[in-house]
Amino acid sequence: MSHASLRRYAYLGPAGTFTEAALLSLPEAAGIEGVPYPSVPAAFDAVRTGECEAAVAAMESSVEGAVTATIDELASGEPLMIVRELLLPISFALLVRPGTDLASVKTVASHPVAMPQCRRWLGSELPDVRWETAASNAEAARQVRDGVFDAALAGAFTAARYGLEVLADDIHDYAGAQTRFVVVTRRWRSSRSSPGAESTSAGSNPGRPARPWASTTSASTARGTSPTSGSARRCSASGATAPTCASSAHTRAPTGRPRRSGPATRTPSSSPRGTGSRPFATVTAK
Repeated sequence: MSHASLRRYAYLGPAGTFTEAALLSLPEAAGIEGVPYPSVPAAFDAVRTGECEAAVAAMESSVEGAVTATIDELASGEPLMIVRELLLPISFALLVRPGTDLASVKTVASHPVAMPQCRRWLGSELPDVRWETAASNAEAARQVRDGVFDAALAGAFTAARYGLEVLADDIHDYAGAQTRFVVVTRRWRSSRSSPGAESTSAGSNPGRPARPWASTTSASTARGTSPTSGSARRCSASGATAPTCASSAHTRAPTGRPRRSGPATRTPSSSPRGTGSRPFATVTAK
């Protein structure tokens, strides 16, 4: 497939994020050009301005609950439609420059959502380390490569992209952690061209300009699902837009962990087309 014929999907970059992994999990990934952006607002604005057909973003962590950057962006600006949800298993690795040992690690960087998922491991293995935030886990890895930080918490698959080594793998405080990702678009499309199972019109305001990362990545084929349930159903029912349901996102705790105070766990609701609820299926990035 020629580069010009690929459909452009925005995602939180740079290359090597879990969001890119979720994008690669889409069944239509072979026909997608992934375009990395430095933030979720920039990725969503690329959809609003027409630079990209759709965007992929993390919506909810099974450990920490809603991803506020995504919720806030859906609740502001030109309305966007959630047309698909994906569940991605999440496990972190400690990435370092070649030759670095654990005793040499004084600073660890990651996206703000990553650190709480590895807090116990860090307290046990690196009790004196200073944790620093980064725009994404892959951005943390890139800054480790550039000598800004000693280590990064990111996917093990990110190491090769930035010439790093995996010092520790399969890092997590809660087994079976997952993150829910959403695919958003401006308007409904037919089932043949839609990035999700269903779609609709969401307005024509061009929104704010967005600037992508310098590089782009072509996606490869991977397994995925195309369910529309939970918050996606609430957003798409009766033509409702994403901001209409952004405030209804819920937190959930994994098995064996006490539930935090807050809204009740979401329960399946009926399909907007009267076909009943459809369960999510876990997808694994290739």
